[in-house]
Amino acid sequence: MEKLSRQEAIEIAGIELVEQVENMDCEATSRLIYPSFEPEHVGMQEFCATARNNCAKVTAYYFQKDEDIEDCNDWSMLDWKIEYYEVELF
Repeated sequence: MEKLSRQEAIEIAGIELVEQVENMDCEATSRLIYPSFEPEHVGMQEFCATARNNCAKVTAYYFQKDEDIEDCNDWSMLDWKIEYYEVELF
């Protein structure tokens, strides 16, 4: 799937679904980051949240540095900026 900006995700899936995923708690994924595919995310852990309706599924992806996660007692203090979105239409 293609990495999308917020505006692109809204144009495809609608503002309601994008806002829904933005207000959800995200969870760590088990995906390994490969330097040849995503060099900008090496040394980071991937998190995501997914919202869906009858027509589409929107996933928001977040990344945190491994050392920030290991050294942090309160993950709510981390910067949970969405890096990109993916949209799947049904």
